[in-house]
Amino acid sequence: MFDLLACLGDDIRLPSSRISELLAPLDKRMGESLTLLTRVL
Repeated sequence: MFDLLACLGDDIRLPSSRISELLAPLDKRMGESLTLLTRVL
């Protein structure tokens, strides 16, 4: 998945570090959601 995002970043010519900064909070939130989901299941 991150490979795909890296490719997208290259396409729009943004530094990958900038994309990582933007994705970090989202990734953390997704991780928390997954943890909650696995607890429920």
